[in-house]
Amino acid sequence: AACSKFLFLDASFDKSSGTNAQPAEIRKRTANELKCDTTLMNLLREAIANSCDEDGWALLSNVGKIINNQSSFDSKNYGYTKLGDLVRVIDIFETRLSENRSQMYIRNKRAT
Repeated sequence: AACSKFLFLDASFDKSSGTNAQPAEIRKRTANELKCDTTLMNLLREAIANSCDEDGWALLSNVGKIINNQSSFDSKNYGYTKLGDLVRVIDIFETRLSENRSQMYIRNKRAT
């Protein structure tokens, strides 16, 4: 099975001049808009549930790997450069950094 990652780039090619235009800035979605996106929320919840420890904490990089294996998800399509930035906005998830501050962990508040 082949996997492809697709990014939504609106108005990136100018047909009249035949040149690439400046890519349109993708608007950052608000916390309420993100929470209403059931596909996104289900992807995040399932990935956390599949990679969490007994306390409910999951390494964000593992969550990202699971999501990327299941879909063509990219946080840039929601206006965030990193997955960590996106999940921090959604208030139903808790985040914490490891002791050396190099890794982020995420937990679903509702599951605890």
